[in-house]
Amino acid sequence: MYSSDTVRGLDASLSFVSIHIANYIFAPFEQALVDNPNAFPGAVTRSPPTVQDVQQGFLGQITRVDASYFNFGDLRVKGFDADVKYAIDTARGQLTPSIALANIIVGMRPSHLARLR
Repeated sequence: MYSSDTVRGLDASLSFVSIHIANYIFAPFEQALVDNPNAFPGAVTRSPPTVQDVQQGFLGQITRVDASYFNFGDLRVKGFDADVKYAIDTARGQLTPSIALANIIVGMRPSHLARLR
């Protein structure tokens, strides 16, 4: 946090974050497993599709969801947060216009996606 002695009422802050987690272990939500069967092979077991399922584009009734932990590989998060505000004294009180900016980038490098038992 920076507060100016020359410009009374001016406050500014800037934060930066950088996080790297190798071998990121996570248990996805069951709905994510169902919605992304190609990303999590074998996590959702289905009965064979009926004729009606095939006609409607369904994969078959879900019989089991294996919500195990997965090793997603590397997780990297980088970002910044900036804030500037300026307090102005008026006859009716204090007015403080401000602006805040944030940018967060999340990147995953799946070196391997392995189910942990």
